[in-house]
Amino acid sequence: MTLDVRVLGDEHAADVFALRMQAFRVPPASLDAWRAQVDLSNFLGAFDGSRLVGVTAALPLGQHFGGRAVPMGGVATVAVAAEDRGRGVAGRLLGAAIGMMHDRGDALSALHPATTRLYRAHGWELAGERPVWRVPTAALRDLPGPGPGSGSEPEPVVLRAGSAADRDRIRACYERVAPDHDGWLARPAGWWDALASTDGHRYLSLARAEGGYGGEVMGYVRYRQVGKRPDWGYRLRVDELVAATPGAERALWRLIGSYASQAERVTVAGCRPDRLLLALPEQVVRAGRSSHWMARPIDAAAAVAARGYRPVVNARVELHVHDPHAPWNDGDWILEVAGGEGRLRRGGYGSVRLGAGALACLYTGWTSAANLVAAGLVHAPVDAVAGLDAVFAGSRPAMLDHF
Repeated sequence: MTLDVRVLGDEHAADVFALRMQAFRVPPASLDAWRAQVDLSNFLGAFDGSRLVGVTAALPLGQHFGGRAVPMGGVATVAVAAEDRGRGVAGRLLGAAIGMMHDRGDALSALHPATTRLYRAHGWELAGERPVWRVPTAALRDLPGPGPGSGSEPEPVVLRAGSAADRDRIRACYERVAPDHDGWLARPAGWWDALASTDGHRYLSLARAEGGYGGEVMGYVRYRQVGKRPDWGYRLRVDELVAATPGAERALWRLIGSYASQAERVTVAGCRPDRLLLALPEQVVRAGRSSHWMARPIDAAAAVAARGYRPVVNARVELHVHDPHAPWNDGDWILEVAGGEGRLRRGGYGSVRLGAGALACLYTGWTSAANLVAAGLVHAPVDAVAGLDAVFAGSRPAMLDHF
């Protein structure tokens, strides 16, 4: 099979959607909504003659690390016609996507894998989590205030229902909070219309400081009622809870807890439960079906320069990066970090040897250099391992969004 891989246009929309339906079982009725929000110039198609046999998207996004937004290409919608699978179509598309993202100026790429092996073979590696967890609704309703020694009582807040008209307010709140969470996306403006939607059984609630002026939102929660229980009630799912202050965060969790009479448990996606675990009197949070996302450097030097680092870190490590799919990343490098800034420059003797995927693991902070050495993904002397861990140590990266 001779493949021609090229950027798609609006004339390919119906064929792309047909592949999406076959691969992901998207409903046919969603065609018009999908066409209204998709930009096919971010899609690559693989053609056998005139027939579209495979497709992938490389979405222009950003992702926060060390308090800064790093240009990131989000790989999505990797779909191959059933009759053409196993012929290397997906691999050709991924190779072309790496080149497309590099030409666009993306420093990093991330994706949510349906299969790990394919993406790992092209330089992506597990690099963060999209946590899913469950908590009894009544525990949120009865969420206590801060304990002794906590400093001060969280500020009082006022709650109100949100709507699509609050799109810019929740966007401003998110953009205030997101840099503090490694792995959270720098979202494109076009996403916020859907995120602010309250159609069907989807709801949006906002929190602002009591007595505050203007419409500034200090926190919000997007949630929905799903399914029906056999006896009574329904299931409750929180898609996103973002808060700039402790008072707003607790008020929003209590709002979700007010559904206890109808929803026995709440499922929460994306955000980590760490602060809630510390606030609840008992260990009632249970893990759900979490998933891991993958990442790879698109331009390793640009990625190192784009993210932030702890100001106290001062390190120099020599690397040899193996990246046959992005030859501009391949070879010997010197990693230098000082004063909160990082630089990757050519040179050195490559005392630390690793692939692109292992570099992504270190970069996001998902795991330690010691773990990567134990897994056989990094080969390094002991002092270099400690240096790498010092450079990239931070909170475990998580992602709210699934694209």
